Amino acid sequence: MISIYRKTVVTLAGMLFVSFGITKTASAFSLTPQYSSLDFRVKSSAGLGAGEVFVEDVDLDNQFGTINLLNGSVSALATSNGHSILTTAEGTSEWTNSSEGLVNLFNIGWNIDGRVPGTTSASANWLYSFTAHEDGIFVLDFEITGFGTSLIGTFGLNGWILEWSGFEPNENVGYDPDENPDARPDYPISGTITRTVQSGVTYTVRLRDRGANVASTSLLSGITQRSGIFKWKVVEATEPVPVPESSSALGLLAFSALGASSVRRVTKS
Repeated sequence: MISIYRKTVVTLAGMLFVSFGITKTASAFSLTPQYSSLDFRVKSSAGLGAGEVFVEDVDLDNQFGTINLLNGSVSALATSNGHSILTTAEGTSEWTNSSEGLVNLFNIGWNIDGRVPGTTSASANWLYSFTAHEDGIFVLDFEITGFGTSLIGTFGLNGWILEWSGFEPNENVGYDPDENPDARPDYPISGTITRTVQSGVTYTVRLRDRGANVASTSLLSGITQRSGIFKWKVVEATEPVPVPESSSALGLLAFSALGASSVRRVTKS
């Protein structure tokens, strides 16, 4: 069994910043970075029963207290009877400064060669924890695209959830499969989400991938992939920010990734 692991530093991040109009600024919103991470996970299985082949790949790139480039790339190739399923996920996270940056998640999906029974799943997750030193607003601009060359089209390419540790609720970013599990998303999907930032509070924001996945006893050949570009920033509030009734609701999100301090690679066959 051949397993594939690819780790690439993407050199196009600078161009992405230009395309989204991000420029270096002399001053930025006052905050202290605590922790950030990119977490990629893919699985592929081909065949059925005793002859099934299962491959998994995981990549976690993280940092404490710094804002260096984060990047990751994973792939899982499973083959059976001359046919194959290749599942991939890649991405980068880059900062203009501690209160502004760009997350680029791409090639999230699969390439199926031949009608081979099996399953495939892929996810790409981003997380950033910071302590605010003034009142402000967190702003997320996003654009999600997807395509499919087989008869299943973009079926299985679910979106992300914006998880926010403040008093405001989580929110779907892009396609929401709970609205219609049988629907195929209409790409591209774009929008803007804002959240309140209060001085002296530590916040954790996370883009949690709902997962791209499909399972079939006779998968159709073709490529199905999803990508997301997320421009985010924390800006000074122009009006007093609302204060929740109970500040104990803040910072309740706890992620197991915080206990990790190095890149992990896992491949099974």
